[in-house]
Amino acid sequence: MTKIEKIYSSKFLKLSFIILVSLITIFHRLDESPLGFDDAHYAQRAKELLKNRDFFYINPTFGDEILLDNKPPVVYWFLALSGWIFGFKNWSMRLSSGIFGFLSLIMMFFVVYYFTKNLEYSFWSTFILNFTQQFIYYSRSATPETIFNFFFWSSLFCFYTAIEKNKPLFIYLFGILLGLAIMTRQVFGLMILIIIPVYLMVIKRINYLLNINFICALVVSMIISIPWHSVMVVKYGNSFVNNYFGVIINYSISREAHWYEYIKKIIESYWPWLPFLIFGFLNFKNINKEIKNFAILIFVSVFIYLFILHIPKFKAPQYLVVMYLPFSFISCYGLIKLDRNFILRKIFIILGILLPALWLFFPIIPDTLDSNEYKKLSESFNEIKSIGKEIFTLLNQEYWHFKNGLLFYLDKNVVGLKEADFIDSIVNTSSNFYILKWKDFKDLSEKYDFEKKIVIFSSQTESVVFMSKSY
Repeated sequence: MTKIEKIYSSKFLKLSFIILVSLITIFHRLDESPLGFDDAHYAQRAKELLKNRDFFYINPTFGDEILLDNKPPVVYWFLALSGWIFGFKNWSMRLSSGIFGFLSLIMMFFVVYYFTKNLEYSFWSTFILNFTQQFIYYSRSATPETIFNFFFWSSLFCFYTAIEKNKPLFIYLFGILLGLAIMTRQVFGLMILIIIPVYLMVIKRINYLLNINFICALVVSMIISIPWHSVMVVKYGNSFVNNYFGVIINYSISREAHWYEYIKKIIESYWPWLPFLIFGFLNFKNINKEIKNFAILIFVSVFIYLFILHIPKFKAPQYLVVMYLPFSFISCYGLIKLDRNFILRKIFIILGILLPALWLFFPIIPDTLDSNEYKKLSESFNEIKSIGKEIFTLLNQEYWHFKNGLLFYLDKNVVGLKEADFIDSIVNTSSNFYILKWKDFKDLSEKYDFEKKIVIFSSQTESVVFMSKSY
């Protein structure tokens, strides 16, 4: 064995490589770009949770209003903790996702190695996950995606360890992590309880559902997840139920999207791994018998999750994040199966060294993975901050854009008005301030004769105009 082969076959060096590279891809320059639309929303909710000392999150306010959306409190707990320790900044709000993204990579490395005893599978599964565009993006965000991803897969892996290795302790860890998954992303966590029976049917161990330890683990998960939901139902009644659970029905029937949106997203973004993913899927039935059950768990999880994800008409790319972990294992299998002469893997290793080095010394990727939603608006933050009153805008899709950003960054509330009320306010009220996208301002100026009554006091950017009525 040559010296290079000895280095490559070292578990310690492979893990060290993964750790070093992932620290760069996930944590480098977290503070340089403003948060995105969703990030600012979650961050502001966490800020208000801490400000109101509402740690059980039973009075979920957003600005001046109670907002009973479909998110349990775990994500807000992590963001509030980070804000309490480090302050509410761009990087501190992204820190929780970064930590859980990093933990997902380390979990992937050890879990795959533990169940396959194959260091190549372990290393390349983790390598592929670390260089998956959408995984990096959401590991550098302030949203629940990578937090939920970690709880989702760690719960399934604990379940698998319990039944495959006959270790009852892990079934109770499964129950704890299942409860945390539900408390992070509500019904998405319940998909675990669909995956497990299907998996047990496939491996012909369906009787495990009656195992006393498994039943007790489910009780543990309920102890974690039911109390908060019960308190919210008692406190808010139908308002909570309709907003928290009704959003699922609303998204299923009222928000139209093509059935192939998720497939399209995978085809667009899962490069350069897509060919290996397809090849891995096509050859999955030929995987080694020793790891057949592990492969079945991966395959069943992908099938169930994607099948359920395609049922609602509404499609959101962030819901795919959970799939990139099993995709990385399947892609790894496809890569190793195809690359018998080790040529492609050599190229990827070289790129895996060069790209993080470029990211460290040049302002390129992963900057391109950061959100651009508030980059333009942030140029006018000083002018907006000087306004000593609330700001009005149209109650359209841009309302939440402005409200999220200005609340989090400037503690300034934005009031949304319907078009008729908005125009009436401009024409008949003095000393009010307004904020609009440039396109909305142009459209209204052409539609209504109030141009001369508007003073544009800041139009530094192409996308945003700030207005006040002349007086």
